[in-house]
Amino acid sequence: MRETMACALPFFLSGVLFITGIFAVFAPVPLLLLSGHKDRKRLWLAVVINSAVVLIAGGRTSLVFFGIFVLTMAISLPVFLRRCRSVERAAACTLLAMAAGWLLMAVSYAVVYKANPVTGAREQVARLVDYLSQSVSSEMRSQISSGADLEEWKKSLITEVPSAIAVFSLVLVWTSIVIMIRLDIGRIRERFKISDEYLRRWKAPEYLVWPTIASGVLLLFKAGAATDVATNIFKFLMAVYAIQGVSVLSHAFEVWNIRGLLRSIGYLLAVFIMMPLLLGLGFFDLWFDFRGKIRQT
Repeated sequence: MRETMACALPFFLSGVLFITGIFAVFAPVPLLLLSGHKDRKRLWLAVVINSAVVLIAGGRTSLVFFGIFVLTMAISLPVFLRRCRSVERAAACTLLAMAAGWLLMAVSYAVVYKANPVTGAREQVARLVDYLSQSVSSEMRSQISSGADLEEWKKSLITEVPSAIAVFSLVLVWTSIVIMIRLDIGRIRERFKISDEYLRRWKAPEYLVWPTIASGVLLLFKAGAATDVATNIFKFLMAVYAIQGVSVLSHAFEVWNIRGLLRSIGYLLAVFIMMPLLLGLGFFDLWFDFRGKIRQT
């Protein structure tokens, strides 16, 4: 009975995890488990069934997001891991595939509805902000918007939609790669010669420092569209350095022999409460080599 349930889970679990919202980052994992199976028909059957689950429970809009965030990534990531020379390149190619999915969706929207997809996105965000502002108290609304005017908050949210999508896509890809390494799905460890210390020693490519600094400097000036583009680039690149910060933190926990529940609590505190510290650890690790200093302690 248990074996039957284990075999059946990938055929609906991805859709269920995505619908929950909270566990959406784990939605690609069941499909990734099937990606290493010799019978490709099982994977495509799981894709169809999970898509049906999302369509029934969440509607067409949820299905579109599921298709781009989950299906595109779950199908393309294993392919790029087999063809690329490094994990980082496979991750970058997967993100580009997801970006192509968004572009295809925008073109399809423009053709079907004879409308500008950017204008449609702005209208949807504006409706969401209006709904939230009417649903919460004035004090809570002020806290959420950081005291900003409602119209300014709308404009800020609309401007940052691309970076929000990109960061969530990055988190999805990173989470999936970590799980694939832990479970050695598709013999990823053997292919890339990944040791047990790989995730604790991972560093972002050094060339990302300069676009991060340049985009950060542009945030100091009000240059219209250029500042908006710089804002999105800066937030995405800082998300990459947040991942490096997690690697530094993981190395510290390993050196200090912090395991189990305490390590989980440490990660949660770092991500949800001390994010600036995590970003600092990741970004400045290039110059200060925090892992080397931690080893010395």
